[in-house]
Amino acid sequence: MIRRSTCLALALAALVAGCHSSSTYISSKLDASAVPPVVRLFVYANVESTVFTGSIKSAFESTLRRRLRACEVKVKVLHHDDLVLDPGERLQQESKAFNPDVTLLLKANGGKVVKGQGGSNAMLAYQLGLFDSKTEQALWHASVTFDVLTKNPFVDDSASGSDFADTIVNRLRDDGVLKTCPKASN
Repeated sequence: MIRRSTCLALALAALVAGCHSSSTYISSKLDASAVPPVVRLFVYANVESTVFTGSIKSAFESTLRRRLRACEVKVKVLHHDDLVLDPGERLQQESKAFNPDVTLLLKANGGKVVKGQGGSNAMLAYQLGLFDSKTEQALWHASVTFDVLTKNPFVDDSASGSDFADTIVNRLRDDGVLKTCPKASN
């Protein structure tokens, strides 16, 4: 009886706390011997999918902005829009107006989604590239796998989006790209 009530109490506490179910695996490499100081970072995100929408997408962006501000980096995030006829021109115009030191491109690179009664299990792949905005020289690149359960009543989708952003900023910091980031992971 004690075990059953303990398990029930733990399950209820997890539900109230807003569990999330995601993990992010990242493999990265510096492409340049010297990365310029990053003061202004332009992010072009082509990440949306049937899973990476809504609260995951908004939490990803807000966490990315918050974490980069903590690193003393000004950031502008532009999301890909399939309805824009010339996304390359839009990207150039927005980037030119912001005048960044570096540009981070995030691009969906496939994956799989399995939908069921308990939500959607997804393993999504992304390619990330960091480029010097003046010379267009590649500075850093990464491959990311985002494994996530969404649309489940016991899972906080926004926490999964935040974890994805945290992983990217932590890796940029750990690889020496973001030199002014605090060591705390959040």
